[in-house]
Amino acid sequence: MKKAVKFLMGAVVICVAGCGSSYYQPNALPVGGIKAFSAKGSIALVNGQPSRDPVPFSSTLHANLNAWTDVAVGMTENELLQRGLTVSKEAAKSLTISITSAKTTIPFMRVSSQIEMYVRTSSGYTATYTGKEVSAFTGDPMRQMDAALANVVAELLNDPEIVSFLSDGKAGADVPKQDSAMQKPDDIYTELRKLKGLLDDGIITQDEFDTRKKRILGN
Repeated sequence: MKKAVKFLMGAVVICVAGCGSSYYQPNALPVGGIKAFSAKGSIALVNGQPSRDPVPFSSTLHANLNAWTDVAVGMTENELLQRGLTVSKEAAKSLTISITSAKTTIPFMRVSSQIEMYVRTSSGYTATYTGKEVSAFTGDPMRQMDAALANVVAELLNDPEIVSFLSDGKAGADVPKQDSAMQKPDDIYTELRKLKGLLDDGIITQDEFDTRKKRILGN
C-alpha cells in the first residue's frame, strides 16, 4: 500500500512539474564540492550559446539553452568572486560557457537528469563537462535539473586546467596530446561525433574543430 502511495505521489509531482508549463527556467543553487583555490585579476564571462529555440529536456518540459547558460554564468561568477577574481566585460581574459544539452529521463522508480556544458578559455583550452543528478521517483524533476546545473558548474571549477587558467596560468598551452593508441576506437568516434555536433550548432569554429580533431586523433 505504501509503495502504491509513493508511486501516485511521484506521478502527481511530475504532472505538476511538466503539465503546468512547457518551459522551465532553472534556479541558481549554491555550488558544492569545489576544491579550494584562489585567484587574482579580472575575467570576462561570456554566454556562448546563441540558441533560444525551445529544446525538450523531458516529455513535457522545454529548455531555452541560452537562458540556462545565463544561469550557469551567474553561478560561475558568484563562485569566482568568492575566490578573489573580479568579473568584468572589459577583461582581457575570458571564459566562454555554453549549455549544449539538458535531459531528464524517468526509468523505473527514479528520475535521472543530465546537463552538458562546453567551455572555451581565451587561451585556447576547450572542454565539455557533464552534471548529473538522480533521485527517487517521487523527486521533483525541475529541482533536480537545478541540482544538475550546479553539479556541472562544479565540474568546470574542479578542472585543473581551468583552475590554472583562472590563477594566471595558461591552460591548454602545454596540454599533452592524448595518444590515440591509448584510446579505444569507440571512445574516439564518440568524441568526434560530439565535436561535430558542437560545430554544427555554431558553438565552435571550423578552426577549433580542426584543432581538436587533430588532438583526438593524435596528429
